[in-house]
Amino acid sequence: MNKTYFRYKEHPGDLFKDANLHVLPQVDGQLETLLTSFLMHYQSDARVTYLNDLSMLLNNEFEDETQELLFRKQIGFLSNPEIELEIQSIETKLKAEAFERFYGLLRIGEIEVINYYEN
Repeated sequence: MNKTYFRYKEHPGDLFKDANLHVLPQVDGQLETLLTSFLMHYQSDARVTYLNDLSMLLNNEFEDETQELLFRKQIGFLSNPEIELEIQSIETKLKAEAFERFYGLLRIGEIEVINYYEN
């Protein structure tokens, strides 16, 4: 079995990133891991917060009805299909930025990729 890992050669000075060996995240199904690993300023990116709020709205996970109503008003009372499209659009943009940063870090030698083959 083949597993691919990556690591930053030096600690990047970020709360969500370190210089330990990590499994390279899958493109589909591990969006949060991909973004925390390679998106610049993940923890303070307003689009990530917005994406999380949209997901909470779509899944009826807001704990406070007042906050939910304020958010619905802020986004223009989008329907569920419109929310799904908005989520898809934001995810696509964030993935592209994460991929671009990953490639850039690889090119300048700040991360290394390690393949591990298991018999």
